[in-house]
Amino acid sequence: MLELTVPERKLYLGISNSAYHKFFKQKAVDIIIRRHEIALLVVDVETEEILKWLARYQNLIKRFMNTFAEIANSRPAPNTEMVVIFDDRRKRYMLLNMGWTKNGHLHHTTLHVYLREGKFWIEEDWTEN
Repeated sequence: MLELTVPERKLYLGISNSAYHKFFKQKAVDIIIRRHEIALLVVDVETEEILKWLARYQNLIKRFMNTFAEIANSRPAPNTEMVVIFDDRRKRYMLLNMGWTKNGHLHHTTLHVYLREGKFWIEEDWTEN
């Protein structure tokens, strides 16, 4: 019901730290969690401290890149398009500008990100000289 009334809210499944380590880290359970995009909140029940926010970072990256591509493709340069490439298994994500220009074939990496140890690693983002 909350999804219908407040769709911008992100729901988390709160679990104890022991449940996380005993049950949720099993491969089969992890596959189900990923497939259904369930965000986890791991809590120390004795101290009531949040230990981990396990929102699926992959989904955050993919939503951002899809939105970026939609905006870019709403006003593309002639004969070009912004393409998103997702590799969830390897946790690598790319935005490519592809097509043809008067100078020839265009194949340019706009953004390349991967996840490692729960952090975003940005390989390319056009911020370097």
